[in-house]
Amino acid sequence: MLRAVSIISAVLLSMLISMASAQADVELQQIRDLREEAALAQQQQLPLLVLFSTDYCEVCAAIKTHVLKPMLKNDDYDNKVIVRELPVNDYHTLIDFDGERIGGDRVSMRYKVDLIPTVILMDHRGRPLAPPLVGMVSQHHYDQALDQRIDLALQRLRGAE
Repeated sequence: MLRAVSIISAVLLSMLISMASAQADVELQQIRDLREEAALAQQQQLPLLVLFSTDYCEVCAAIKTHVLKPMLKNDDYDNKVIVRELPVNDYHTLIDFDGERIGGDRVSMRYKVDLIPTVILMDHRGRPLAPPLVGMVSQHHYDQALDQRIDLALQRLRGAE
């Protein structure tokens, strides 16, 4: 009887550990090399979702915590989009699509990002596939608007092939 209780306890502990690791916080990857991200987007035939952000932006933090990180945990998005972050105040750390070193500020100027946060969905060449999503009024509306843009980006990406 004691052995059966020990086995059941071990199984339950194992299940709890598995559940805890499944709920562990995921990290939103920051872009360091746009060529690598482009190659991944091309290989998987998925749009690249780029959150243009700053480290001091509270709305950016809310979008990461309440929208993008849950999206990364949701299997429904695995075959829909690649999610990344591009800090615009990170001046000299990126490798551009052409292999040149470039600051996040210059990348944001290229895409005419005037307000932070801005989300742009792009193809493997860096071409926008949907209108940018700027700011966040409410999470519910943001989720809907983002899903619409992801669907549009997928449609345009697959229609262009």
